[in-house]
Amino acid sequence: MRCRSGLIGVRVCLAVAACLLLVAFIAPAQSATATQLAVASGDPMVATKALVDGALGVLRDPHLSLTEKREKLRALADAHLDFESMAHSTLDYHWSQLTPEQRNDFTRLFKDFIENAYLGKIQDYSGQKVIFVREKLDGPGKSEVWSKWVGNADEPDRLIFMLHRDNGQWKIYDLSVDGVGITSNYRTQFDHVLDNHSFDSLMTDLRMKNQQLAARLGK
Repeated sequence: MRCRSGLIGVRVCLAVAACLLLVAFIAPAQSATATQLAVASGDPMVATKALVDGALGVLRDPHLSLTEKREKLRALADAHLDFESMAHSTLDYHWSQLTPEQRNDFTRLFKDFIENAYLGKIQDYSGQKVIFVREKLDGPGKSEVWSKWVGNADEPDRLIFMLHRDNGQWKIYDLSVDGVGITSNYRTQFDHVLDNHSFDSLMTDLRMKNQQLAARLGK
């Protein structure tokens, strides 16, 4: 399946959305102590598998409504995704041109955009799973976890989770789907707006898109 680009629109592959949800959040059925030990583990493969298995528990729980699943996942997002690192990466060199206040505002808005966009895809989950293949260390405190997405024939099959240690915890800062990185996908779109318009224009576009997504989620 190919991702289609567009001005910060939600034209991202379903597999990207689903896999971000899978890796980012933990299930309530898992004990907090066990999850923390897995995430803080020196083995990023163990940490990633713990998060994926936990998230599958949320998605498969028949006792949770769609709204409850979204809210449980949203509430846990901050603990497992490094949104500041993702925001920084999507803006690339433009980041250094922003004031601390602008960086904080963008990170907060970008986080809401990511959550709203991907939480809206939960209802499309239909039993797909992730098979872990190997892990690759990228230096001190950085690692890649390679896996395959097993589902419908038109879905991508190669997923690479990028993690780094933040205050002793493994966090996801990017995900590559069939060689296309999430942050690089958004970087291309954001660069176009920043190079041809302004930071304020980008923020306006993001706010508008967030309002549309929030409305669809019933917020």
